[in-house]
Amino acid sequence: MADLAQPDVDVLWFVAQGFMPNPLEHARGVCQADPDHVEVEFIPATEPTSPASSGGYILAPSFVMLQGAGWSREQMYVAIDHALSLFSPCGIVATPTTLHVVSGPRRLRYYHRSTAAALVQATGMPSPNVFFVKDSLARERFDAHSFGSLNSGSASWLVNTVWMMSGARDVGVALAHERYHVLADSGEHSEDETNLMYAETSPTGVLLTQEQCMRLTDRGSARGLLQPRA
Repeated sequence: MADLAQPDVDVLWFVAQGFMPNPLEHARGVCQADPDHVEVEFIPATEPTSPASSGGYILAPSFVMLQGAGWSREQMYVAIDHALSLFSPCGIVATPTTLHVVSGPRRLRYYHRSTAAALVQATGMPSPNVFFVKDSLARERFDAHSFGSLNSGSASWLVNTVWMMSGARDVGVALAHERYHVLADSGEHSEDETNLMYAETSPTGVLLTQEQCMRLTDRGSARGLLQPRA
């Protein structure tokens, strides 16, 4: 229960402490304290298995998996490779995938603005970042959350991040969908069910129009998230 009780960063100035009692623990004593330290394990890069694009942009996101959040490395690599391959028609090449595995307090396994701030600070990795977590504690819960410059508000630590929940449907497609929101810095959706940016992700919704590709590369490169290919 303790990992589900999260402070709200917007009200920390008048809330000093909090406690959520668990009546089931009454007869069993006090539970062991959750560790406060965070450890980050670096996993060497693996080459993407999808064919390289002949385009002119390079995408190099960082991927972070929370230990104990319900994700396996194999599941993540398959999803990442699938997601990045969907951008190849837009002339975007993915760099070899590097993965960071984070272990620490259980509360970090759940997406929330406060835990996101702690996790981003603990890892200290440059954006764009993709975090594979257990679940969301946001008021509106989705299989994934993504943040560009327009929807992050005062939470600067969320800019250019994607948060994937364990058990998400069509993980590779969903990851590409959220990455597009970040790179294009747009919350717009398509009305075409075969389009990657259709509101409901599906295995067949993977296409991007020429206009979408132009917005993706123009906005992504202008914001430093895509690099020109040498």
